[in-house]
Amino acid sequence: MDDITRILDGFTDPTTGSLHGAVFVVIDSSGKTIYERTSGKASFEDGNSTAPQLDSLCWVASMTKLVTGVAIMQLVEQSLLSLDEDARDYVPELKGIQILRDMGTSIPPQVLFWVPKSVSNISR
Repeated sequence: MDDITRILDGFTDPTTGSLHGAVFVVIDSSGKTIYERTSGKASFEDGNSTAPQLDSLCWVASMTKLVTGVAIMQLVEQSLLSLDEDARDYVPELKGIQILRDMGTSIPPQVLFWVPKSVSNISR
């Protein structure tokens, strides 16, 4: 685990790292936490050197596509979702969606909503 700690700490090193602060957690397939560590700073404020805590709230930024993709693939693994079905079957709110054609006029979508076949399709 010392190698993992050294590598992860490198990401939050103020001179060479690419992250300001981070919470790292590794969970095995049985759900057991096998590694947890915080590193860096919890705040962007000057003079604040407080380290993040394991339960710190973090800004997720543009990671939502990744999180959504992982969640979708987990549901596929559990046979709770199929990649070959219309997404409107899973999210009924999509059934009423309209596309704005011009100011004051909207039309129904001309193609089916689809569940992406791969994570790379989600980022389009």
